[in-house]
Amino acid sequence: MTPATPAGKRNEPRRFYEALEMSDRRLLLVALAVSLLVAGVIALKIHDLTTSLGDTDDAMRLVRVRELAAGQGWYDQLVRRLQPPLGSQMHWSRLVDAGEAALLVLFRWVLPQPLAELALRWIWPLAWIAPAVAAALAMARRLAGGVGVYAAAVVMVATTQLFIQFAPGRIDHHNLQIVCALVAAAAAMQDRHRAGAVIGAAATALGLAIGVEALPFHGMIVGTVLLRAAMQAEHRAGGITFGLSLGVATLSLFLLQTPPDLWPVARCDALSPNLVLPILVAGWGAAAALVMTRAQRPTGRVVAITLPGLAAAALYVMARPQCLHGPIGEVDRRLFDFWFAHIAELQPLPALFAMNRPVFAAVLGTTTASVIASLVFAWLRRRTLAAEAALAVGLALLAAVGALQVARMNDYAGWFAVPVIAAVAVGLGMRFRRQQAALALAVAFSLSPGLLMAVIARLPGVALSDLQGRPRTMATSVPGAGACIDTDNFAVLARLPAGLVAAPIDLGPYILANSDHAVLSAPYHRMGAGILAAQAILEGDSALAKGRAAALGVRYVVDCPSQPFGRLRGSVTDALRRGARPAWLVPRAPPTATLQIYEVR
Repeated sequence: MTPATPAGKRNEPRRFYEALEMSDRRLLLVALAVSLLVAGVIALKIHDLTTSLGDTDDAMRLVRVRELAAGQGWYDQLVRRLQPPLGSQMHWSRLVDAGEAALLVLFRWVLPQPLAELALRWIWPLAWIAPAVAAALAMARRLAGGVGVYAAAVVMVATTQLFIQFAPGRIDHHNLQIVCALVAAAAAMQDRHRAGAVIGAAATALGLAIGVEALPFHGMIVGTVLLRAAMQAEHRAGGITFGLSLGVATLSLFLLQTPPDLWPVARCDALSPNLVLPILVAGWGAAAALVMTRAQRPTGRVVAITLPGLAAAALYVMARPQCLHGPIGEVDRRLFDFWFAHIAELQPLPALFAMNRPVFAAVLGTTTASVIASLVFAWLRRRTLAAEAALAVGLALLAAVGALQVARMNDYAGWFAVPVIAAVAVGLGMRFRRQQAALALAVAFSLSPGLLMAVIARLPGVALSDLQGRPRTMATSVPGAGACIDTDNFAVLARLPAGLVAAPIDLGPYILANSDHAVLSAPYHRMGAGILAAQAILEGDSALAKGRAAALGVRYVVDCPSQPFGRLRGSVTDALRRGARPAWLVPRAPPTATLQIYEVR
């Protein structure tokens, strides 16, 4: 017979975990320590903040922030220098503009404009690391106790890939969307606190007001909160508070940030009435159902709150069926072949292998680690899979599947995997009955995405330095833009009299940010008319291009020969790159300049 394990030895791991029980104060201290450490590491890796404005969305956000800080009206959100005279009504949230504009105005009290903008671009993204880390740690504490917090901290410190969207310069909106999703999930996992219900509902409403890319995650969070409230009487009050708060917060933010003339306009890419109304039906309807079915059995309450949910889903589909294809469901299909098909962050995993091997490696490493950790965690909790554990696994798997379809979702896959990896490390550590096993396993799990990347790096066309270098974005439509977007290269263009510029699509935001010119084209799907017009001039028949440019009032044509753009034989761009400049284009930049500028004769 195997000798019995002494009681002291048997209970030793559990006493170890109990000794590490985590108060809110200690959790915040750990979050602060992790945030400062990570912020320092990623800030040191950024070395080109003064030479470039980052990716296209960062440059465009800076343009909007400048306009708001200069006195543009709150509801006057038309960017007039995009495809004039129409302008473009961006789908971006005014709430982000407001926060950054307020910070810019504050910095301008003590700094000149260029340094104030630089300070904004440094501080804004780094400031959002702390709430993201705190939310992930709170989720880990809920799943695995105090030692889970330390395990999650190890995972985050060892995986700087998580913080791509929080690197200095990232002033667009993706970091805020990630924070809102994490805070909503963390609040949904807490125990019967009405304050947590209000915070979670507000985080979901704010996240959807900023952008709808995280709608599937927020839908899962809302469904979990309301179902748990129906099934467990002790959570009913929190569920009622959540449903009421969700409706109030969503409606308030919609009215606050949306120009009144757009209140009745349904869209797929922003918080619009076709999404607001279903949220009101789901939130307020579920709250009413929980109140009216107080005395019923859990099954009756579940049926009662399911009805508003089904009604909300039906309303969303019927109001705008194309929104089932996501935020770009309404986009002109003509834009896909020459634009969307080249945006790395919108591609599925197979397409990334040929297009952008470093991004392919990052997505494959993150999703593999996330799926394995989720399945192991579900197996460890197979007998006692509580609602918060089911939510954590569901979010991690949903994000992993999303990342395999759309690379942009890789950020969510990484963040939602953190608490699950920490919980797996703790669970296996308890099974091994070793005090230090949990933290050791956390280190091993945290290194797994990096190890997968190292293996992938051995494939042809991948450099390990590309995978281990400074945090990078995936938003640029054309890989290899490089020096084309360096700020100094726009100096010559900025000195020329203001006019309308036809340029490759990715150069549009940088021209706006670095000069007073207007642009015909920029990488934003609501301005399809300008994008197609610029494409017709630059990539269409050269003999017709002059007439098209004159009809639209184009004054300048700009090209960056190092960009892989303009390969159609007989087009204007092809002619310029072959040295066969059309007579109606007059050079305005030195032949050796990175940006070649031509004025329409």
